[in-house]
Amino acid sequence: MNAEKHDSSMTFRTIHTLEARGNILLEVVKDRSGASDSAMRRLIWQAAEELARMLSRKGVNYAELKSALVPQTDKAEIALFFDRASIESTAYGWQIPPRVVSLLSPTSSHSVLHGDLGTDAASNDWVQMALRIHLQPSGNPFQLIDCHQIFCVYFNNISAHLRRTLHDNLTGYRPYIGYADTTYVSQFKAYLSHTLVPAYIKHGGIILQRHPDDEPPPAGENMFGYRFEDAGLICRSVGDSYYGLFLSYKIERPVLPGDETDTHCSANAISDAPSDPASCDLEIDEAKFGYLKNEKTGTLRRLGVLGSPKASLEQLIHAKLRSNYIYSLAYSDQVAVAKFNIILELGPLDGGEPVRTLAAFEFIPATRRIRLITLFG
Repeated sequence: MNAEKHDSSMTFRTIHTLEARGNILLEVVKDRSGASDSAMRRLIWQAAEELARMLSRKGVNYAELKSALVPQTDKAEIALFFDRASIESTAYGWQIPPRVVSLLSPTSSHSVLHGDLGTDAASNDWVQMALRIHLQPSGNPFQLIDCHQIFCVYFNNISAHLRRTLHDNLTGYRPYIGYADTTYVSQFKAYLSHTLVPAYIKHGGIILQRHPDDEPPPAGENMFGYRFEDAGLICRSVGDSYYGLFLSYKIERPVLPGDETDTHCSANAISDAPSDPASCDLEIDEAKFGYLKNEKTGTLRRLGVLGSPKASLEQLIHAKLRSNYIYSLAYSDQVAVAKFNIILELGPLDGGEPVRTLAAFEFIPATRRIRLITLFG
């Protein structure tokens, strides 16, 4: 498990992300066992530490997966789209991944999600309209009859250079119809967060997948059977329960009805009395505000609150706390201090790109408070 030492008295264990948004495992365990919040917190950490040991035995350091599991303010996200009608084989999933993964840097880390668009007829017209708005076309000819024919492969932690590399190199592959930049909040990005499923993590020279909890992985640990070896990659896998909870990247979206369980479980990982951070009082002490004004001038300017009173920054941050999920869940057993991060995204002041800032908080559930630690980006 990731442990960060901040000073002689505080060593934090960290869970990069906890998936209870599309994964009901923790909810089922709690309902059937009647476990208290404190018991659930212990269970979550026991499972996270066991996962870290499993990964270590397979040559993977859990701490190093951070860039693949949490959003990066200095990197992009991208959805690549492929026309299944242009692939002769019905096993189109076998054709696409090796071709795309071979274009990635040998040292980079990414979570990969995938799936077919348009799960029902009612969504077809809307998805087609969204593609017309967001698609950066490849120039390859295709006829969009219905969105069910579109297969999507989603990557996080993408540099501008890699985005160009992917697009330019895939243009010569006829089924590739283009990409959408999904870095910023949009209805289409939220749609993809409901539609796509976590597939695998590409971490350096390793493809990390899941296998059924009650079965050992096959020889080679390649559950999908994709030809990853053609790209010089080796496969490793862990049990589905562990992968589902701790290795599933969550595409950012506002906290919607039904997502409250995810927020509760994430807060429960760092508290025996979990509560929604958005319902807590936010505080920025005067010393911290002075530091931000002196050292984070550029960030405050981009947020539009440079020169404004502290209350303006507090109101701005508090209003955005339900705009995304919380991650980098950290806890110090020595002093019982809890922390978490969240991405705050605001509309541009100058008509340019939205502003994305990472905000780090201390979580003080006993008094239903959160305290701003700092802003990044």
